[in-house]
Amino acid sequence: MEFFLKNKLVYFVPLILVALSIQAVFDKGADVYYYSVIIFVLGLISLKYHKFKVDRSLIIFCCSGFVFITLSYWLMGRFDQIPNKLVETYTNISNQYFWVVPLAFVPYLVVFFNKSEQYIFEPVFVFIFFLFAYVFYNSYILVFNRDLLRFFFNPIIIFDITFISLSFFALFYAFLKKGWISYIYLCLSLALIFVLILHGSRGTWLGLPIVLIAYFLHFYKFNLKKSLLMVLLSVFFVISNIVWDESPIKKRIKQLAEDKSQLIQENYQTSSGVRVFLWQESWKIFKENKLIGVSSYGVEKHNCELKESGKLPVCFQHMHNIFFHELAANGVLGLLGLVFTYGAILYFFITKFLTYFNNFNVRGFSLLGIVYVLYYLICGLTEYYLFFVLPVYLHYFVILILAGFVLRYEAIIKK
Repeated sequence: MEFFLKNKLVYFVPLILVALSIQAVFDKGADVYYYSVIIFVLGLISLKYHKFKVDRSLIIFCCSGFVFITLSYWLMGRFDQIPNKLVETYTNISNQYFWVVPLAFVPYLVVFFNKSEQYIFEPVFVFIFFLFAYVFYNSYILVFNRDLLRFFFNPIIIFDITFISLSFFALFYAFLKKGWISYIYLCLSLALIFVLILHGSRGTWLGLPIVLIAYFLHFYKFNLKKSLLMVLLSVFFVISNIVWDESPIKKRIKQLAEDKSQLIQENYQTSSGVRVFLWQESWKIFKENKLIGVSSYGVEKHNCELKESGKLPVCFQHMHNIFFHELAANGVLGLLGLVFTYGAILYFFITKFLTYFNNFNVRGFSLLGIVYVLYYLICGLTEYYLFFVLPVYLHYFVILILAGFVLRYEAIIKK
């Protein structure tokens, strides 16, 4: 039975990862419970054959959202104020953290199955290949016009954050893989990142230099050719957009400069201005409702009232910043949820990175975990992606797979 588990059921993890990724391309729905049920069952079965030393940081990472958000909504009756037509939406947003809890088994399943990273990353690259073709074709047909793209890849910012993150997750493996095909993997990962950058989601740009610098510093001694190729392709992309008159990036930077001049004149009816205005409103709401905020629906209701008064162009459902939104929607409880969630997982990866600094594999996967989490947090400075259940679930799943590889290589060292 143990042999069957390790050699057959092992493929459930990469299959779920690819299935989630495909679902995130075409559907932002909230149906993730069946993945959690599968992971929970596999986890219980694995416990029969393997004893795991539970890492508290990973448990805190998986459970904080449930403790600070989901439970507060259940126990305080916060759904009662929501109109019937919106109850399902906000119930799914709150309950998403309940379905994250069983994912605590994911790292230990990676250790139990004890397979190399190849079994996870190779299926991901099959997906990356088709995703690149899909994104490039549709972006080209829509001439990289953001006004058109944002309706096709709706919501575009969430699409871009999700798959830029997955692309540099794949890029990491391109450095580890041997042979000529690894160079194709590297170019394919970067090509997808570049195409998604051309969508003009400025919030996705800020963290990318950190990722590329971290990769270069980690891999340049291991494979200088690939490290230099990554740098050269990135520089070529930047220069191309400098000399390309119709560059979507140039247009977005120009728009940012225009937004800044409008902000100086206290005109908030721009993309950047709206964000600044929403952040100010978030702080006002927090000061009046410090402990538990006004709930996620309360934020939408507040913004709809601002739209009616002409202060906002759209009735925004969130505050375009994970920290400001949590302060407004869930008060101190929401902020604590974020701090415990991301603090715990960063603590896990950073301690492993420092403890096993001289081990290339543990250091590498810990570094990938650190930059993956930091990139997501940086994107959260201008966007509130926690509103979208499926991309968030995928985010947790990828991080816990990385934690699993860290624990796997740690176990190999200790044997």
